[in-house]
Amino acid sequence: MPEWGRVSQAEIDAAVAVETTARQAAITAEEVARDAAIAVHAALFGLHTLVVRKAADEFVTNSTVFQNDDELLLAIAANEVWLVRCHILSYDDTNTNAGLKFQLSLPSGASSKFIGITLTGTTAGNVVNDNVADGTVSYAGTTVSRIFDASFIVINGATAGNVVLQWAQYSGQTPQKTYVKANSCLIATKLA
Repeated sequence: MPEWGRVSQAEIDAAVAVETTARQAAITAEEVARDAAIAVHAALFGLHTLVVRKAADEFVTNSTVFQNDDELLLAIAANEVWLVRCHILSYDDTNTNAGLKFQLSLPSGASSKFIGITLTGTTAGNVVNDNVADGTVSYAGTTVSRIFDASFIVINGATAGNVVLQWAQYSGQTPQKTYVKANSCLIATKLA
């Protein structure tokens, strides 16, 4: 017979997982509503907005080398300026410090300005590098689930090409997998 007042680690983990799923669903619903409002305003003011959604989970194991995301990319023409918002749903399959780092890969001659990040997770962690100079964002912590909302201004040069989300583990961990989850997305608005 279970003792009243004693809770197992498995029960705690299950409760955290349920709370995290509910929190992610609420945040995702809020973001969808906010992004729909942005799209309406963009249409009214003649701005061009694209949404690129990730259809499947993707993971890396024991790798701190940036890799191109399989799905999160968009093509831009020469001399265009875009506001690119990255909504990244991520988690580690065990509760350790692999973390996540990400950046944008740009066409030759393009530049980007990192303009902000919001991080939501199940436990406290810390953004260890939000480098405005090189546009990389790194996260280290013990949180299992996290949501990144990062924004970049991309200023393209004379060469058309793709803007691609690149990511890796912040700290290589074996056998831990770090995932970027389905429904992560890029929301890009053409400014010029």
